Amino acid sequence: MDFVAAEIIARQTLISDKLPVDVKALCAKAGLQVRYAKLGKFRAFLINLGGYRIAVNRTLPLPEQRYGIARELGHYLLKHGPIGVHQNK
Repeated sequence: MDFVAAEIIARQTLISDKLPVDVKALCAKAGLQVRYAKLGKFRAFLINLGGYRIAVNRTLPLPEQRYGIARELGHYLLKHGPIGVHQNK
């Protein structure tokens, strides 16, 4: 997905009346699994293990978890990280 397509999705999402945005539903729509684990000092990871997943630090408050998921989803949609791991501290 390129920047223009990601921007269109973002605008459509923000126009809806459903706030806060359901970031896990957006991940599911993009074909991403979200998993929760203790990640130490990291908020979230985007990892490719035969398919992309987002690992989220379950010990953080919900708003920080949501931020981590949204940020990693953005990296995935814009094809930012290398194949492997993108870390969100």
